[in-house]
Amino acid sequence: MQVAFNYRRKKMAQKTFGLQWHITDNCDQRCKHCYIYAGKDLAKENGLPLDKLSVILQDFITTCKKMKRIPFIAVTGGDPLLYKNVWEFFALLKQNNIKFAILGNPFHINDEIAKKLKDFGCNNYQMSLDGLEETHDTIRKKGSFQATLNKISCLKNAGISTTIMATVSKSNINEIPDLVDIVVDYDVDNFAFARYCPNPDDHDNIVTAQEYHDFLDKMWSKFVYYKNSNTKFVLKDHLWNLYLYEKGLLNI
Repeated sequence: MQVAFNYRRKKMAQKTFGLQWHITDNCDQRCKHCYIYAGKDLAKENGLPLDKLSVILQDFITTCKKMKRIPFIAVTGGDPLLYKNVWEFFALLKQNNIKFAILGNPFHINDEIAKKLKDFGCNNYQMSLDGLEETHDTIRKKGSFQATLNKISCLKNAGISTTIMATVSKSNINEIPDLVDIVVDYDVDNFAFARYCPNPDDHDNIVTAQEYHDFLDKMWSKFVYYKNSNTKFVLKDHLWNLYLYEKGLLNI
């Protein structure tokens, strides 16, 4: 079930060429695992001016034409909606018929903004849940757990698909399986997780190999249980291939 889904994603990747573009460091959260701020609050606004973004964009479009691939951009930051020329940037994408996704937070989304994003070509909005409410709000920002859940229907009503992403660390690994129940209940379109890449002083937050293997067992059981739900479970971590091979579900 999930292997077939992963295969469809790979086929789609052969037709597109994706760019994850950090257009700003501006953000009104200070997530404890953020690699930009790294807990030191030293990052400064360094977003490029719009004319330089336009030059990079045209270079990207030219590259895609040479490769005979469809361009696709995942716009992120910081919070991309805090980039000072964000709507002019989205207008450039629309003028060049480029669909895009946003990797952001829930605090600057409302019904009007969601509809406007859809009109400019946004087809997916990714937000994060890093554990259950108390843990997530400790890692990110008080109130962000409920804010994230509240904005799912707002985005879906505008015709934008939703993705929930989790970052797995020792502090939340036991809570991530319970998130699957929540995202299915909220009819989230896609759910994925990735392992935490530690900041220099936070290596104690890394899970062990055995802990992560046991975690994959629990997550796979959840995915199979909800295989007929509307939520797609994206097998983002490359270690899924080893896990599925071990279980006899993937041929190399």
